[in-house]
Amino acid sequence: MCRDTSWRLYDDGRHYDRALTIGGEHASGFWLDQARQNDGPVLEMACGTGAVAIPLARAGHDVTGFDLSEAMLDEAKRKSEAAGVAVDWRQGDMRGFDLGRRYGLIILASNALCHLLDLPALEGCLRCVRDHLLEAGVFALTVFVPDQAQLKRRCDEAEEIGAYEDPDGRGHVVMTGTYEYDPATQIKHITTRHRVGDSETLGTLDLRMYYPQELVALLKYNGFEVLNRWGNQDGAAFGPDSKLQVIVCRAANRFGRARSRKEMGSS
Repeated sequence: MCRDTSWRLYDDGRHYDRALTIGGEHASGFWLDQARQNDGPVLEMACGTGAVAIPLARAGHDVTGFDLSEAMLDEAKRKSEAAGVAVDWRQGDMRGFDLGRRYGLIILASNALCHLLDLPALEGCLRCVRDHLLEAGVFALTVFVPDQAQLKRRCDEAEEIGAYEDPDGRGHVVMTGTYEYDPATQIKHITTRHRVGDSETLGTLDLRMYYPQELVALLKYNGFEVLNRWGNQDGAAFGPDSKLQVIVCRAANRFGRARSRKEMGSS
């Protein structure tokens, strides 16, 4: 079997869309409802190939989408052009960015929060979110609830993640993964294998686990007030059996925050 070690999931948006079938989340009206309820332009961080941003733009919203991966943005641009909608696509890092405008709604969907692997990365992201929100703007995010039973067992035997037809016509692709969880850092280390024919592509992916009470506290101590928290995008109450954390929050009082910064600057 021929092997290489290039990571393909984020290096080719066509593979991403086929490998991860996450349309169920995007197909819900949650993001459209949030955009309707909050005036002003919409920003989606870590927008990927545009599964959230493009439907919002199609509904008439002023949408900016940014992502770290140029390849993902290339596919997003192709899809938005095919759909005949305008999205302001930007390349950037959600750990630190300045887009030069404010938004009524900022979105972080599809577990993208898990790519913020440590406290400096999270705090940098949340600081930028605060700085880019309009006075009445909100920050909405979705991230899974860590599965304790899964994390406690090390998975050395490959489990299937997805299967799809190769976009270049090379045949049927099977994507599998093994993982190991580090409780000290709360990071799940994943090794992936993409098999098509006699070739195999290896890759790695690290995801930080965010527990429910921890996440609420991190938002609070980084200047946010949680307005709503649900267990799914249909508005179910968050509870012990919830698999998803759906959070809508807003920045704390801007005057208080500005005063605090001024005081720190004069000390």
